[in-house]
Amino acid sequence: MEILRKIYYSNMFRYIVTPTIGFGVAGALWGLDIYRGATGSNEAFINPFSFISGAFLFGILGSLSLVIFSGDLKKILKVVGVGTIGWLVAFLVPAVISYYLFLASAIIGTVNVLILPRVDLISFLSLPFSVLVGDLWLEFFLTGLIAGLVYGVLFRRKFLRASIMTGFGFSLGSFAGPSIGNLINTLMGHPFVLYLVAFSLIGGVLGFTLGRILKEKTRP
Repeated sequence: MEILRKIYYSNMFRYIVTPTIGFGVAGALWGLDIYRGATGSNEAFINPFSFISGAFLFGILGSLSLVIFSGDLKKILKVVGVGTIGWLVAFLVPAVISYYLFLASAIIGTVNVLILPRVDLISFLSLPFSVLVGDLWLEFFLTGLIAGLVYGVLFRRKFLRASIMTGFGFSLGSFAGPSIGNLINTLMGHPFVLYLVAFSLIGGVLGFTLGRILKEKTRP
């Protein structure tokens, strides 16, 4: 019991495990909402950021996982409230230039053709029912930049570093999530599981990144 107690109150559990789980669960729920909407859609392609539920899930569950151990109700309400607003802005602002971000992200297709012409990376980074993920890595990056800036200011960290790291983490998740999800799908053959795995990984990588940021010293 004493060992479990030490693990429970350790920095690793507070700043790494808990945010990874919190954002991972938020990502999984976002993925299930996207799956539900995508299966009944006839769109040529679907942008996951059009499902605004993700902003609320990351803003509420994700933000809560960052301060759940503080024991300070005022701080918890502040982080969850401001965090949710920040995520709403982070989802909506890139949507204005989503088309241009999509075109800029096409560098993946160019690399695919020039370096790995026999490997279809584009389909491997997308999900069934025409949901684009890896193709929108720049949109993930910009969304992460905005959210990271908000958390950097909230937690008094070096906000520029927090912004860039969060953008990188969210963008990295947009590659890792569908890649691993599609790999698992080849074994299990069920899109539901694919969406669950892909978006929980996207959220988990994001939470891990934010947890690492919070472990850093507070700026003066």
